Amino acid sequence: MERKGLLRSLVFMCLVLVLLAVPVLAACDGEATTDGGATTDGGTTTDGGTTTDDSSAETFVYRLATGSPEMDNATTNEFKEWAANVEEATDGRLTIEIYWGGALGASADSLAMIDSGIADMVMEGYGYFSDTFPISDVITLPYLVTSTVACGTLMNGMLYDDLLPEYDNIKLLMFKPQDPIMIFLRDDSVTSLEDLEGLKIRTNTEGWAAIVEALGGVPTSVSTPDLYTSLETGVIDGICTSLGFFYPMGLYETCDYALVEPMGASMTFVAMSWDAWDRLPSDLQLILEQVTEQYYWNNVTHESDRYLNSYLLPVEQAGVELLYLTDTERARWVNATSFLVDDWIDEMDAQGLAGSEAVRRARLLQDVLQ
Repeated sequence: MERKGLLRSLVFMCLVLVLLAVPVLAACDGEATTDGGATTDGGTTTDGGTTTDDSSAETFVYRLATGSPEMDNATTNEFKEWAANVEEATDGRLTIEIYWGGALGASADSLAMIDSGIADMVMEGYGYFSDTFPISDVITLPYLVTSTVACGTLMNGMLYDDLLPEYDNIKLLMFKPQDPIMIFLRDDSVTSLEDLEGLKIRTNTEGWAAIVEALGGVPTSVSTPDLYTSLETGVIDGICTSLGFFYPMGLYETCDYALVEPMGASMTFVAMSWDAWDRLPSDLQLILEQVTEQYYWNNVTHESDRYLNSYLLPVEQAGVELLYLTDTERARWVNATSFLVDDWIDEMDAQGLAGSEAVRRARLLQDVLQ
């Protein structure tokens, strides 16, 4: 089970403080640099002439890799603020350098990057690693998780209850729930299954491709740099994504319609290798967890507000027509995709994973939050 939780960290800190009270016979002269970019000034000398390690002098510069582009939007700016807050809270002892847009490597290679040390941390959409994080796919199953609050509550609850062993090999710092996934259309008004039939819709995960196909659309793969041109020229008829991506990327300039029909959640995660985590002194580990927990709750709260005020209203003001399904039509969409949920449960349960329990919790949350 992943080592997590502030209470456990506090207990560990108390143990460290007790141990520090015992005289330590150690010797190291001059400046030393650790594997993770940490620098010490060689320790301090006591009155008795014994050299002891001064961990408070260590500084760490950790590289965080992400395939997300650096954009002038709330999500990017708040993530930068998180990194700045970590540095401030640690008095400059831990600096997080963010490498945007795949500068250190492709998103699909990010887990390998922290294993090899190319990066110390990653922020990525788990959808790139569906085989590695199979239970996390529950948030993209059709009509189960359709809000940031539901997404964050479900994932953190399952993590706490040891139902997400897929994260055991990394130090998970936080989930980053984001606004839900919808469909945006170039020049087709879609308010029924018949309207979607045969339209080429860009998707970026296997799960969303399966949903679009079940609804009668044609899932199509297009790289992020080519999205604008592909929509503008009609290579694709629409895109399945979140408002928080659609609006900052300027894709509203290429689409006439937005189908305001949240069908599932979107989420990234922030993680680091256990090696990079273990190199940090216990006091920095505790501060990093505290700052991250605060950022996580701020992000969930603000994302719910941004969905309307920062994304949906500006999209409408830019001239994109907002479309809605009737209750009767929505029931048809739910029915057309329900087999995907059943198939997923069977697949996860057959692997000894908590598929049934994940769906049960997701449905309970939907009932509570509606």
